Amino acid sequence: MKHRTHDRQYLWMALVVLGLSSAIVEHVPGVRPLTEAAGRALTPVQTALTRATARVHGILGGSRDLEALNAEILRLEDENARLKTDNLRLASLQREVRDLRALMDFRNARPDLDLMGTSIVGSVAGWEPGHLTRSVKLDVGASQGVKTRMTVANHRGLIGQVIRVSEHWSDVLLITDPTSAVSARIDRSREAGMVFGSPNGDLVMRYVPQNQADMPPKIQVGDLVFTSGQSQRFPPQILIGQVVDVRQDDYDTFQEAVIRPSVDFNALETAMLITAWTAPLDADAEDTAVAPSPAVPAAGRGAARPTGAAGSTDR
Repeated sequence: MKHRTHDRQYLWMALVVLGLSSAIVEHVPGVRPLTEAAGRALTPVQTALTRATARVHGILGGSRDLEALNAEILRLEDENARLKTDNLRLASLQREVRDLRALMDFRNARPDLDLMGTSIVGSVAGWEPGHLTRSVKLDVGASQGVKTRMTVANHRGLIGQVIRVSEHWSDVLLITDPTSAVSARIDRSREAGMVFGSPNGDLVMRYVPQNQADMPPKIQVGDLVFTSGQSQRFPPQILIGQVVDVRQDDYDTFQEAVIRPSVDFNALETAMLITAWTAPLDADAEDTAVAPSPAVPAAGRGAARPTGAAGSTDR
């Protein structure tokens, strides 16, 4: 590389000398023919040098264009990242608006319920003695009027029940928790039973009587399951889920079914606290085990208080 640089310097110096010599001898008589011959001889060299110079200028100009292009690419990448962030925010806002509209529709469809809007601010999955606890945390607490045993739901269905209350937050035991039990009714057949949580997060409906010969099945795949409202713990007609499997044994008095929850417990963001509701007077003795919720009006609190399985939610 260094050798080529020296050669080019010598070539440029030679051309300069030749140019000066040509200018000097231009005015010497009898020399013009010689200079013309020399010019003709040097024409290819001059042409090559001119082309090389043009290429150098082109490379330098291209380098400047490349820098500008790289700067534009960086600017467009930043703009693209900003637009992606804006799109994510917009999608989040759209989901929030959709959920809020659905909650408003739920409120309008259930004038028998006193509802308080809230947001899910965290989920908890931890061990307590003997079982896995599944719960979520709400951003409202005692200062907003929240009390233990209040029902929590959203437009998709039943979520759970408040189990702990602090000044500004509260914990909700999910219906998928193994200690949860909810009195329920099959929408098609009107058969009653109990829906329990399980360690693997499934819902299981038990205590449904066996089918009778020549009669429609009491429970079948595809049936929708709602709260029965007979326990004074949960309002009636809140969707719990859909039957996806039925288990029957001829020697058992009852059959049971696996229920797919209508609520996606992995994507909870908003919910409604049911602060009060009108309980039926003919409360079902089978699934009411403790005093009614403080949220239940006086008319519901006067119902009998039967016993039930300890540790269940709907009791």
